[in-house]
Amino acid sequence: MNINQFASVALTNGINANIEIIRSERAKRISLRANRHGIYAIVPTLTAHTEILTFIESRKGWISKSVTYFEKITKGLDPSLIQQDKVLFMGTSYELQTVKDRLAYVIVSESLGRITVHSPNEKHRRKAILDFYRQHTSRILDDRIGVLSSKLNLENFNRISIKYQRSRWGSCSLKKNLNFNVMLSALPNGVIDYVIIHELLHLCELNHSERFWELVSLHCPTYLEDRKWLRMYGPFINLP
Repeated sequence: MNINQFASVALTNGINANIEIIRSERAKRISLRANRHGIYAIVPTLTAHTEILTFIESRKGWISKSVTYFEKITKGLDPSLIQQDKVLFMGTSYELQTVKDRLAYVIVSESLGRITVHSPNEKHRRKAILDFYRQHTSRILDDRIGVLSSKLNLENFNRISIKYQRSRWGSCSLKKNLNFNVMLSALPNGVIDYVIIHELLHLCELNHSERFWELVSLHCPTYLEDRKWLRMYGPFINLP
């Protein structure tokens, strides 16, 4: 897909919304998409500009609702943690750079605030990023689960799995298997510990009862702040 141009539409609330027009050979018809960074019109390559403008005008109601929704969910958030073309790693925002290379690998530069992904194509780029987060999440779990489970005296779990999930950071099954999101290493250290403690405590309280939250509060005094951080920024953490 190639970014082509922008179109402006006047909404009923007096705000002008800029719609980014993206022409795609795979698009069969005009469609609109929205995220925290803006509104996008995905259009077949040869679509006339006048046809695009007519379609956009016909969807002003949807555009207005989308703009309002994303303004609401991003209000009060730290802009540096949700910027486009940036990713979180261990709670810190990094510029994401892609370099075409024969081999696929990832380099983190703390001094430059940059994560550079080397890859021959988009497929290998995505896999390289996934492997990067998986390796770091695995390393963190190897370290922190041992420490925290011993501290909680909850070492009766079975298998530990790491999966890519869009909305869940962890889970504990009836068979006492622990599952964690591959993007766990994107979170700050304190929030990571909260997620691990949360799932470990499900080994003795497989619910979210008052008793469960009392245990969480006892063993993770900052859990309210950690949960708030996850609610605010968790939805914006996805595989780039």
